Amino acid sequence: FNGMRFSPDGKAVLGDRARVKPDDPDHGLFVVSVADGSERKVKLPDGVSGVYFACWSPDGKRITYHWYEEIPRPPDAREPVGD
Repeated sequence: FNGMRFSPDGKAVLGDRARVKPDDPDHGLFVVSVADGSERKVKLPDGVSGVYFACWSPDGKRITYHWYEEIPRPPDAREPVGD
């Protein structure tokens, strides 16, 4: 897990599970219960490739995250210069 953060009440941890293998389906943003270790995967928008950063709202009821996605290039587009 990357970027793990406790919820304001300390009952859960928010973290981004890194992809272990290129085709690993069990990666993404998760909320893990401190009490029993159960996990809940956070539903992300379609097309999201990963999460840069995630955190809890002050009341612990919401999660905010900064994601990235790959945008397909048209077949006739030129190669990009730089990043």
